[in-house]
Amino acid sequence: MEDVWQKAGNLWRENEKTNNGWLIAQANGRVCQTDSVYDLEIRGVFQRCLGRKIPDLEEAFRQTEHTIPYVTTSGGVQGYIKCEPISAYAQWLDDWQLLPVACQVWPYTTPRWQSWRLTRGIWVLSPFLTNSFFQIKCRQDSLEILDGDEVVGKWLDWKWNFREKLTANLTPSSGEYLLIKRAKVEQFEESEKCKFCWICKLTMYYREHSYQEYKTHSWIKEYGSSSIIVG
Repeated sequence: MEDVWQKAGNLWRENEKTNNGWLIAQANGRVCQTDSVYDLEIRGVFQRCLGRKIPDLEEAFRQTEHTIPYVTTSGGVQGYIKCEPISAYAQWLDDWQLLPVACQVWPYTTPRWQSWRLTRGIWVLSPFLTNSFFQIKCRQDSLEILDGDEVVGKWLDWKWNFREKLTANLTPSSGEYLLIKRAKVEQFEESEKCKFCWICKLTMYYREHSYQEYKTHSWIKEYGSSSIIVG
């Protein structure tokens, strides 16, 4: 478990320091499988500190999950997401204001041959990050999120040693992640006087006997939040 958290911390620091034009806005997937199985979820949020009281991180993680409607141009995922106000997504928890960078969308069709996507979902950038609408386009290996003519987000997923039949109540051996243009994040941070950070949830699946269903236990950590009070 500590190795997973250490690697998550290294990933955050690499995310901050690299000159790459992209940041991880959200991710969810299998990260370790031994006698127990571990899934890591990364939730990108914009945070404003308004006082000294830090909220419960588990509640913060739960409150920053949103599923949003969108308009499709076909029977699949490709379509549009309309702009919505920041107020529709802002969460006030103790002395933090939180805004989720990413939201889930679901296709109208059931991807029966892509069952892992029913578990982890498809994620796009939150609607308050555009002044008009986001356009979602399907590419060969990803979904692209466009704001006007500019690609500002990319969603991808993966499978590892994937099997058609799942084990008990275990999540699939798969994962997905959403990237956001670094310039988009920096522009929003400057205009709203907030800080981009991660709230991460590590879930362990374990059992004593192979015929049992898995039990779960989870831990929450944050990376990059600010303690500077913004008036």
